[in-house]
Amino acid sequence: MRCDQLKRVAASDKYVVMLGNMLLQRLGNRRSNDISARMREVARLLTHIAAADGKQVKLSELLDGSNFDRVVSAIEEIAGFTVNEDGRRVCKSPAFVTRVTGSLLKCALLKQGQALRDSDDAAFAEAKNFIKLHRSELTDRVVSAAHTSYRVKGNTLSEYPDEADFKKLKEYTDNNITRLTQELPRNPNADLWRELAELTLARILVFNARRGAEVADLTIEQFNKASSEVDPELSACFTAVEQQLIGRYVVFCCTQWHNITLAADALNSPQEIRLNSPQEVHCQALAADGLNSTQIVGLKSPQ
Repeated sequence: MRCDQLKRVAASDKYVVMLGNMLLQRLGNRRSNDISARMREVARLLTHIAAADGKQVKLSELLDGSNFDRVVSAIEEIAGFTVNEDGRRVCKSPAFVTRVTGSLLKCALLKQGQALRDSDDAAFAEAKNFIKLHRSELTDRVVSAAHTSYRVKGNTLSEYPDEADFKKLKEYTDNNITRLTQELPRNPNADLWRELAELTLARILVFNARRGAEVADLTIEQFNKASSEVDPELSACFTAVEQQLIGRYVVFCCTQWHNITLAADALNSPQEIRLNSPQEVHCQALAADGLNSTQIVGLKSPQ
């Protein structure tokens, strides 16, 4: 976690630390950045309330039915709730709303569990009241508006990219991937590694319009099992153009969340790629198309 005021607040609060430990047990070290982000969001809420009150505040104090409205008001202020031109209630940071509200519920349950262990009836009642209000009111007050904001943001594209835009992006990514592939062995560092990973991801998404996580979850073992054979049942679903392109691809089995086909650059020797998902599907790897990089999004930085 980045060392700043939010880290100090998170590390000094009992229930924020308990939240992080619980998420770490469930998600493991691979999701440490996500866990850190969740802890920082709660710390941001505490910092905002402390600034408004002019004094330090602990999360245990806020996890009480009497402070529920105070917490909701702080979330609304941080997320920037407004009413748009269509009369819809929206916010600027819907992701913060959906995540921090979930984190608060987990923290309230942790407080309730700790109260049971300590035989603290007062703390148990406080957490119980907060949980009851959370489950009965929070969706209507902030979470629903956050989901509306996601939908509104997804429908505000003013201009779609044309063919010239894609060609320009392809030229840019190809040139810089080649440059970074040559430069990284001579000067290995995290900045070049990250830039190469982002460019590779952009190249893959433009070609196949897939989510980045699908490529990031490819493992070395799966890549090494690549073949030039395509399942006939899978290829029967392809268009005529896709069937003609099969000869340029290599195929591998991948474990993913959804039973879908995805694409990944046919890199010569990937170093390490993560795998988190449970359902086996057939996947396509793009033809190299001039990309000789040995990195891909999801790889660990060089030691």
